[in-house]
Amino acid sequence: MPLLGVLFLSIFSCEKADNTQTAGVSQTYLSIRDDAAAFHNGFLDEVYNTCPTQLFRNELDSVGINWMMDLGYSYFGSLGFTEEELNVSVAEFRRVQDEMLQKKKDGVPFPFEDGMEPKIRIVWDDIVEAFKDETSIEVATQQINAVLTNVLTDPQYTEEEKVMLANTVGIAIGSYAYWSENMDKWKAPDNVSRTVKQERLVNLVLADAGGFFTPAGLLGSAAFSALVAWSWD
Repeated sequence: MPLLGVLFLSIFSCEKADNTQTAGVSQTYLSIRDDAAAFHNGFLDEVYNTCPTQLFRNELDSVGINWMMDLGYSYFGSLGFTEEELNVSVAEFRRVQDEMLQKKKDGVPFPFEDGMEPKIRIVWDDIVEAFKDETSIEVATQQINAVLTNVLTDPQYTEEEKVMLANTVGIAIGSYAYWSENMDKWKAPDNVSRTVKQERLVNLVLADAGGFFTPAGLLGSAAFSALVAWSWD
């Protein structure tokens, strides 16, 4: 489980007995979902609002990567994540960044699903399916929340897996809302078709959600997405 998700588990698991149930889903996991969305989108705002002009919309190099990782330390540290958690997240992000950037150049999706247990892969496939067709934020949110409800009421999933998937669903929901509203800030409007724009949106959302399946956790999920948007032409 990504270390930046462990904090959610330690904070909320001790409160589990006192939480009410909402449509069969513990309020604990809904809080995890909502916090993941807020923290993730907040970091994307930090990247956009504080990025030096000479770095923005340029192909990322070591200077840009280092700047974004320093920002990640500051932002997530202010939210209570420990130095140890952040060190692991940054190390994991750096481990896969070259592979991810190369796959982006080659037009090949990053294989976040590699190594997933079958029961986790089923959930990931359901998340991907929710974005397969062009849909509204409301419909996508409803579909992904239904995926989470199914997981949380299924006894085959462990506590840690439920926490991980609540985070993943929160990131997917938050990311879809964020990029639907802010894509044109990161990339100047152009004349591409609506289908191409939807494909860009889906790729960003899946990069965000998929990033949480790596040990880079929340920091990595937002940073993976920022890399894609940052280097757009």
